[in-house]
Formats: sequence, structure tokens, C-alpha cells
Amino acid sequence: MGHQRSKSFNEPFAPRALRGGTVALALAVAACVALACWWPTLRAAVWDAMAPFSGGSAMLADLEPPQGLDGTGSGPEAALAAIGLDGTALAMGCAVTVAAFAAMWGWSELAAWRSLHDGTWVGGSRSGVRTHGDAWLESRPSALRRATYGWVPGKAPEGGNLVVGELGSSVRLVDAVHAALLAGSGGGKSRRVIIETLCVNMCSGNSVMVNDVKGELRAFTEAWVRSRGTHDVVAVRFDAPAGSMRFDPLARAGEALASGGAGAATRELRELARCVVPQALSGQPFFSDGARNVFVGLCLFVLSNPVVPDECRNLRTVQALLAPTDGSSPVERVASLAASLGPGDPALPFLAGVSGDGGGGQGIISTLQNYLVEFADEDVSLMLHDNEVDLAAAGRRPTVVYVSSSSATGNRDRLVQAFWSQALSALRVEAAVHGGRLPVRTMLLLDEFAAIGKIDRLLRDLGEIRSAGLSVVCAFQSLNQLESRAGYTKAEAETVLDLLGDKVILSVENVETARKLSDSMGTYGATTRSQSRSRGANTSSAGSSESVMRRPLISPDELMRWTAKGTGALVMRGSGTLALPSRDVTETFLGRELGMTSPEAERAMMEAALVDGEIRNAELPPVWDGTGAAAIDADEAPKAKASIPSVPVGF
Repeated sequence: MGHQRSKSFNEPFAPRALRGGTVALALAVAACVALACWWPTLRAAVWDAMAPFSGGSAMLADLEPPQGLDGTGSGPEAALAAIGLDGTALAMGCAVTVAAFAAMWGWSELAAWRSLHDGTWVGGSRSGVRTHGDAWLESRPSALRRATYGWVPGKAPEGGNLVVGELGSSVRLVDAVHAALLAGSGGGKSRRVIIETLCVNMCSGNSVMVNDVKGELRAFTEAWVRSRGTHDVVAVRFDAPAGSMRFDPLARAGEALASGGAGAATRELRELARCVVPQALSGQPFFSDGARNVFVGLCLFVLSNPVVPDECRNLRTVQALLAPTDGSSPVERVASLAASLGPGDPALPFLAGVSGDGGGGQGIISTLQNYLVEFADEDVSLMLHDNEVDLAAAGRRPTVVYVSSSSATGNRDRLVQAFWSQALSALRVEAAVHGGRLPVRTMLLLDEFAAIGKIDRLLRDLGEIRSAGLSVVCAFQSLNQLESRAGYTKAEAETVLDLLGDKVILSVENVETARKLSDSMGTYGATTRSQSRSRGANTSSAGSSESVMRRPLISPDELMRWTAKGTGALVMRGSGTLALPSRDVTETFLGRELGMTSPEAERAMMEAALVDGEIRNAELPPVWDGTGAAAIDADEAPKAKASIPSVPVGF
């Protein structure tokens, strides 16, 4: 197929062309100097060559012109001699030399430009035949400016909500409903896309909710966001509960109970139960399904029963109801609680199946106890009560929400998963209240998406919220990571990738992911050349032939060599595939505005943001241990506002 050479779209073409022009000019000057030094000898050679036409010899030791060529006669020979004597010929020679070098430089740069922007990455020869596909990698600056929006210093963004690269001093954006951001570890997801995307949405008046695992996004942008005074700022810090705004996972269910009755509360609690007790990946699902049912029942009891003090309606109380006490095992306690409930109690259908007489009750309760520890330990419980976080507020007024959960302080994956699942639910409800669209456009920036775990409702919501003013950007490494880390099946992982629509690729480290992306980019017809040579006893022959073959726009193995730092950003959209220069945020005007001027400055920003500052949550919430629960009279049981089936719908 000829010589194939990978390209880099990061290096600006103009400086490279200027360097080439400088080299060409230097060579031209050197050639002119050499021409001037050798000019007397060259002039004598010219006269000698002209001698047959002038009738005399020009080979004179002192380089004097022969008779008739002294510049005083007439005719062509005299005219040429005059030019040679007064230096005009030398000047003309220098001019021709400079022009020749300029032409060679211009031709070389034109060829380089055409090769760089020929619609491929490896530089294979394209044929004019479209029967093998017409996939094109668009990298021409003029076309990229038409396909994207710009954001330049001192001005508002032209449009768009997702940063995909840079052109000159302009940050380039696309208007994405949903998008996948793929890059390996250290591939630049945060520093090349997410930080800038957060800031551009803020400048456009949109709300942003960002999964900031390590806290670096808040460290680099919070001060800048607050300085503009246009957005509310919310910091939910699961890795620093004492300094975090309080988030109560039961708050939405409590609000639903008050506004829509037990049926609405049950729907919210089922969503929460899927996060607390994940689906079993192997073995019998009986215990996990049963544990979720018991969790819903206990939460309904804690939220709705008047015997539980209002200040004790939290997850620690739910955990306390599962603790052994007074010689009773957890299974016996739950069974006793269920026996004390009246027929109309909303918690009864979920608790009635638990019995100490076999039936797997002990396994169900043990499963729930094991998973509930993450939601009710003494560290994180400091922030899981008296809710301060309105998850739907981002859809009503401009808000930036940071959610940090560094694993350095413990595993909070399922708690973070519960937060994002409830956020999706809250924003969808808010959109429904306002005619199907949020008053303020909102983006969920889910960095380290695989670490959040499987969000069941995401598979449903991504296809249904396209017109709701709610965008989702998921950053992860590969489809394999979604399967092994988050718990999606292979089919579900591929479905998530498809539903996300736009793809911004900084690097790919998994061959299956590379293969799927390569297939999505399409193919084109490439010209191949082959040579043959044969030799007989007395003869030999050689020949060459050309043919056209189908070729991927970027093959899987080529895609795995793509890096944002070395090559650029690869953007897959419905309109085609784009290749843009990609830069670290510190190489753009935004880096200076944020104060990211040096590694030392960045380190200081991180230290200032991550040190334990104000202690907002110094005390654990009160817990009701269940004393007296078995003595509740049936007549005092709360009346459900909606009918509850005797057998709970399965999860």
C-alpha cells in the first residue's frame, strides 16, 4: 500500500512551515554567497562557451573579455558581456537561486499539507472509488471551524457544551446530548476535556454536576466558579464526611411519602435498594433479592411509623433494627417487627416473608447487613442525615455540584452510585414538572464512570432524556472496564456506549473497544501497489500493478497507538470523524485564568482544597434501636395513601 506514516495533529502547521521557510531561506543565502564567490570563474566559463559564436577565444588568464565582448560593441554577445561586467548577471543568478529554493519550499509544504489533511491518519493513498466506503478523517482547520463552536479569551462561548480540542487560541466545542470520553489511565481526561467542559458550561449559564473522585476538579475550579458569582456551589465529600454538605439517601423517599404516599416512596426506595444491595453476578439471586425487599420494608417502617422519632429517620436506625438484642437474633427481630404491623402498613409486604424457621431468612439478613455497613458506619454517617443537598436544584437554577469519593479514605462506590441514581431520578421529575424540559440545562460529568458501579436506570434514562435538557458525559477507559469494574454485562456495556452518542477518544487500551470503535468509523478504498520480478535461464522481467482494497479508516491496532499528547483528540459524531489538536489545560488561556501556572501552584491549590477545613458535621445522628416497636397497636399504623400489593414486585 505504499509507505504509511502516522501523523500528529497537535503541532500547528504554520510554525512548522515557518521553520521550513527559514531553512530554505538560509540555504538560498548560502547558495547566493557561493555563487558570488565563484562568479569570476563562472563568467569566464560563460565567455569560453560563447567563443565559437563570437569568433575568438575567451580563455584569458586575467579573465578580461575578448575582443567584441567588452561591453562596447553591439549585438547579443556585447549585451551579455555588459550584463556580466556590471553585476546584473550575478544579481539575476541570485534571484533565480532564491526563487528556486522558494518554489521547492512551497511545493514541499503544499505536499505536507495535503498529506496531513488527506482524510486518513496513517497516510495511505486514497482511491477515487467509493464502492469500498467513503469514510473521511476531517482535520482541515477550515472544516473543523465549521463543525465546532469556538471559545476565545474575553468572550462568551459561541455555543456547544463539550470541549473536544483547540485550534490556535480558540477552544473548540460541540453540542453533545450525551457523550463518551475514552482515555486510559493518565490519558488526560480531566486536564484536556473535563476541566474545560465544566468551565465552559458555567460560562454558558448551564448547571454542572461532576463526579470528582480525587477532588482535583474542585481544587482547580471552585475558586474560579465562586469568583464569578453566577452559580451556587455544592460540595458533597464522601471522602471527608465531617466537612461535607449533608446528603441523606432517605430524603427523596421521605419527600415522596409526604407528597405521593407509600407507593411513591416505595419506588424511590427500590432505586436505592438496587444501589445498597447490588445484583448477584453469580449464584442464586434469592438472597440479594430478599435483602432488597427487607431493606425497602425497614426503610418504609422508619420513614412512616410514628413510633420512630423524626430525628432518628436515617440509615443508622435501619441498621440498628438488624442488630441482635435482648437474646433475639436479627431474623427474629425482623420477624417480630413484621408481626407487630397492621394489615395496611406499607412495610408489611416486604417484611412478612422473613422468618426464623428456615426459608433462608438468616442468609437474607446477613446479606443486607454486609452491604449496609458502607452506608451506616460511624465515619460516613456524619453526613448521611438532615439533608442539605437538593438534587433537583441544578435543573432550576445555575449550580455546580462536586462529588468526591477518594478510595484513600474507604470504599464509597455504592454510596456514590446511590447519589447519581437519585440525581437522575430527581432531575427527571423536575423536568416533568416543567413540561418535559429543565429550566436550566444540566450536564452530568461522570469522571471515572466505571468506579461508580452499575446504575440500572441509566440504560433506561439515556434514551429518554434527550429532549429534557439533561446531558450525560461518561469518562472511562474501555468496555472491559465497564464489565469488570462496574458490573455491566457485555451487551449492556455496548448499549451504554451506543446510547452515549458522541465519542471523544484520547487513547484506547483495550482491543475489543478499539475494534468496536474502528468498525463504527467505517472504511474507504485504498490503492495498493505490488511489484513482481521473474528470471528465467536467459531472460528476466519485472512489472508492477495497482489494485483497490477496502481499508478501515483507523484499524484497531492503529487506534491503540493513538494518544492525545502525541496525536490529538479523535471525535466521533453522527456527521463524521474529526481529528483536532488537543492540549493540556495549562497550555490554554483557561489555565492562566484558573491559576494553574506551574506545578507548584497546582500543588498549592490541591493542598488548600483537600485539607480538612470547616467541621460541619461533628456529631452522629441519633438512632432509634427499636425498643417498643413490637407493641405498636394495629389501629395506630399509618394509613397508606396508595394501595400496596400483598406481594412486592420483584427487583
